[in-house]
Amino acid sequence: MATTWSQRETVLSGPLLTGRAYRLRTYVRPVRWVLAGIAVLLGLMTLVAWSMMIPAAIGEWRQHGRIGWEWIVLILNQFIPLCISIVLLYMVRWLGRAVHRAPCFNISASGITFYVPPACVHLPWSRFSQIGPVKSYWGSGEGLILSNPIALPPSRNTEGKAITGIPLTRFEPQWRQTELGAAIRQFAPHLFEAA
Repeated sequence: MATTWSQRETVLSGPLLTGRAYRLRTYVRPVRWVLAGIAVLLGLMTLVAWSMMIPAAIGEWRQHGRIGWEWIVLILNQFIPLCISIVLLYMVRWLGRAVHRAPCFNISASGITFYVPPACVHLPWSRFSQIGPVKSYWGSGEGLILSNPIALPPSRNTEGKAITGIPLTRFEPQWRQTELGAAIRQFAPHLFEAA
């Protein structure tokens, strides 16, 4: 059976359940907010400092005809928090892209729609043979093993790689006891019988 990958630029949102990389979902979003807050505070502190220092330095220049080295050093020292602020904002952007590019899937009665950026594929339940250890380029763990591996569409991150299964523990560590496990048990009971 041929597998057709379709191009998809947005993260899927399924009718029943959407799986997403567990650690990314749990830890990255709060970290992004904290880093963004620190970056904004550092940027504001730099602007406030400059708004006080630069007029004082200009006043000294008008009064004495020169600016002392201490003023130049103070003004240039404010570039350090500004650079840190820019680096933190870049990290916030990078972490956002990491969350967006994380593999995810949708579960429905007809099968799993698996999203590996920038493409997605729909896999009917009959394509999965059992539950067991799965190795993939983004991690390993217990999951659903495919009857036949599927070649990933060519991209910068997936060149020459294939999907042998979906490592569910990368999405939910205790997936059997969650809504995810209940949905798979409902739609594909043959996988639990084979395990």
